Amino acid sequence: EAWGLVPNNANGSIDIQVLPRLRNRYFALRHGESEANLAGIISSNYETGSTIHGLTPKGVTQAREAATFLLETIGRDNVQDLIV
Repeated sequence: EAWGLVPNNANGSIDIQVLPRLRNRYFALRHGESEANLAGIISSNYETGSTIHGLTPKGVTQAREAATFLLETIGRDNVQDLIV
């Protein structure tokens, strides 16, 4: 159950009501360690950032571990439902 605070406009009080459970789940993943991270560079150019700096070997491992964790969490049969 989820709880929510809802203002009661009639008398100015706050009512606590049970709200419907949301069906969506959100996951935030970050890429692994990059060459730019190690160099202290902020590389936010989408088109060239990953090709100029790339991931370190440690970053590749981190990215694989994150992907594996996500797949295990949502279930491999639900991958088609992901919106990236």
